[in-house]
Amino acid sequence: MGRADSMKALGREIKGSSDERSAVLSSIKKEVADDADETRRMELEKKREHREMSAQLRKDLSKARSVLSKDVSSLRMSYRNMITGIKKEHQEVVNAWRDMVATMQSKRSGARA
Repeated sequence: MGRADSMKALGREIKGSSDERSAVLSSIKKEVADDADETRRMELEKKREHREMSAQLRKDLSKARSVLSKDVSSLRMSYRNMITGIKKEHQEVVNAWRDMVATMQSKRSGARA
């Protein structure tokens, strides 16, 4: 009966190791499923954060664009005023030179007469 007992013992060991492998495999499957769920959750969280950040950046850019637009308008107005002043001064200088030339010509004509 030695062989029969050995075969029974071997059968019990095989069944026991099979049960153990099944338990380990179930544990691994659960860990993988938990990791997959956590990864999906993290991915959704990152997408949500990205949408929020994107919306905030668009909002900030819109504000900055508005401020820059006002600044550019102000600079253009200052430039126009400066150019108008320069043209006015230029015309005053031109008129002064014309008056001076006319006065000199008048004095030359008066001196000759």
